[in-house]
Amino acid sequence: MRKVIPCCAVCAILAAACERETPEMAAAELCDEIAELATYMERNPLSDSMTVGQVQQMREAIREQVEEIREAAGEVQAARVRALEQANERLESKVDRLSPDLPVGAAADSIRPEVDAVAAARASLNTDVQCVVRAGQ
Repeated sequence: MRKVIPCCAVCAILAAACERETPEMAAAELCDEIAELATYMERNPLSDSMTVGQVQQMREAIREQVEEIREAAGEVQAARVRALEQANERLESKVDRLSPDLPVGAAADSIRPEVDAVAAARASLNTDVQCVVRAGQ
């Protein structure tokens, strides 16, 4: 018996997949949040004429902006991890489709773009973390 998936369910799944941020989109959002904090601090410098209440308001505004930055930074990492996972899935799929009779050189040439994509996604993820990558690990 064949299962029928309602069209609206398929559309909802596709919409959710399309809404995921790329690493570049997430990084742009993070930069926007950092710029907003810089702008706020430039426009609201600490001064001797401020009241304690004004200082507390400033502290709260800065706290809220720092939280936004933290969330945006987490999205950058999540987007980079998703990019690595997607690159790996494409590599796995390509390797699974290789013919067992294919010579090693031809197989390597065939999957090189996918291997390069995994390496690029790994490098992007490493950018923020600044991992020390050692050969053989």
